[in-house]
Parts: sequence; structure tokens; C-alpha cells
Amino acid sequence: MPPPIELVDAKTAFRFQPWLENVYPFYLHDLSEFGLDAFYLDASGRWQPDHLRYWLDQPFCFPLIALDGEAPVGFAFVGQRPFPFMAPDRDLHLAEFFLLRAHRRTGLGRQIALQVLRRFQGRWGLSVLPRNRGAIAFWRSVLPLVASDSLQEDSHPEGLHFTFETRSKDSWRFTPPPESAVE
Repeated sequence: MPPPIELVDAKTAFRFQPWLENVYPFYLHDLSEFGLDAFYLDASGRWQPDHLRYWLDQPFCFPLIALDGEAPVGFAFVGQRPFPFMAPDRDLHLAEFFLLRAHRRTGLGRQIALQVLRRFQGRWGLSVLPRNRGAIAFWRSVLPLVASDSLQEDSHPEGLHFTFETRSKDSWRFTPPPESAVE
């Protein structure tokens, strides 16, 4: 079994904030494959607006950095009520999830996602861009491992929306996928 991933709060782990500031544009670049470049990329080639400050400043935002040993490998941003960018019947929203390309399809993304979802209990929302088939397949494989029987999937023109409740922490069972498994 791989060593556990540590999640650190980017608001207090100041030494990792420059890494997050430098990597966040790569995340947006990855999303540009699915049509977001027209929304975020300005004429000078900068990704605007820069939402990172919002995540670092708001008390109901939880920007988490995933560490593999001492090395940051990804991040997840969770909004908690009164986070304004989620459905009113949800307690939590997983808004951003990113893993460096070198670590994708290794089981590490699944490990990080499960750890993030274990950290918070409640009614979740998560949205995926409609053309992001890899992310859709990833979340379809991960969410049943943590969601109670309430897991729902709704398709909308702006994307696929998952809603679910996390199980109690006592019921977690995670078995790493075989090395040949695709995330």
C-alpha cells in the first residue's frame, strides 16, 4: 500500500502557498481543453479572474494541498456553507480538484479524493464539465466508495452534477486499485 498522503491547509501552510500560486494556472490550463479558455484566458494570456485569493481569504473555504512526503502533488478546494457557489441544500461543495500529471493514473488521485471527502461530513455537491470524460469516470468510480445511498447524478448543459452524503467515518473501506486500473 502506498504511504499516506498528507493534506495541509494552504491558509496556514505558508511555505506551500507559492507552489499553489504557480500550479493553479496549470489547473486552469487543463480545464481549457474543455472550453473554459474563452471564459478565463484574457488577451494577454493570463488566467482571469484569479479566484485563488478568494480561496485563501474566506473563512468558509478550505484550500487543501496534498503532500506525498514533503512534495506537493495536488490540491482540492472545498467550500462549506455559506459558500455562495453551491446549491442551498448542500453543506459542502468540492469545487476544484487537481493532481500533477506525473501522478495521474497511479491511484494517488483516488487516495487524495477519498481523504478529502473523509475530512468533512455532510451533504455534498460536485460538478464536472460535460466534456471532461476522464473526470466523470474518475468521480463515478470514487464517489460510491464514500457516499451513502443518497448518491445522485444529474446531467445539465453546464455539466454533470453529483450530490451525495458522506458516510460516517467508521464505515470507510478503501482498497487501492490494482496498478493496472485506470483512474
